[in-house]
Amino acid sequence: MRFFYALSIENRQLVINVIDNGTGIPPYAIDRISNMFYRGSEKSIGNGLGLFMVKKALGDTGRHDGN
Repeated sequence: MRFFYALSIENRQLVINVIDNGTGIPPYAIDRISNMFYRGSEKSIGNGLGLFMVKKALGDTGRHDGN
């Protein structure tokens, strides 16, 4: 898997865009994808902590739009 990222400042806020070449997130999983130990599918590799940790690092600000 490969990751690409871009940083920018918009309206005095830091914007971090992360793009990968993974399989994507199915629509039914969007609301739960940042829950601890949630994995989007049986094909997922890992323990389901990655996006949960990102959410915690952002301080649960609610500012992440999922795009």
